Amino acid sequence: MTVVLAPAEETVLRRLLPDLVRLSPAARLEAVSRLVESMQAEAPAIAEAPKTLADFVGSWADDPDADAMETAILQGRHSVSKPHLEDWD
Repeated sequence: MTVVLAPAEETVLRRLLPDLVRLSPAARLEAVSRLVESMQAEAPAIAEAPKTLADFVGSWADDPDADAMETAILQGRHSVSKPHLEDWD
């Protein structure tokens, strides 16, 4: 996954990363733990997000765009012509 950072964030990350890489594995794990804790404190809504696939059932039940996409997919799957296949002989 590629994330596009703001130029100022990119500069900070390029400056800090070499120092972080030189830390011991235990110190790097501690740094990661602290970063995760800071993210959880800043974004409590992430912790409240649905946790299972069952929570998403019916999410698009009344969405006209979803209905249009479904129709387009179903129509695209049916072909009138038969593809030309060559024999292996």
